[in-house]
Amino acid sequence: MAIDDALYLKADDQTKSSFESEGLPQFTYSHKSGKQIGMSYWRAPERCLDDPDEMTIWCKLAYQAALRAKKSEKIKPKPKAF
Repeated sequence: MAIDDALYLKADDQTKSSFESEGLPQFTYSHKSGKQIGMSYWRAPERCLDDPDEMTIWCKLAYQAALRAKKSEKIKPKPKAF
């Protein structure tokens, strides 16, 4: 996801520590209530923009997180209509 000239990559419980250890910020937005809401996207390291090998590593982490998210959507039971 690219917003305001920044690249954000998908993360989950298994990968967000990689972003946190780099001091990278989580994507947040302001809800109409004024509360900051964090999403499952974290800013990509700046060095990735000039290093294709480094970008590949981080994109693989994001892709794996996206696959796990997709898989967990399939597992969740759907609410029954009454």
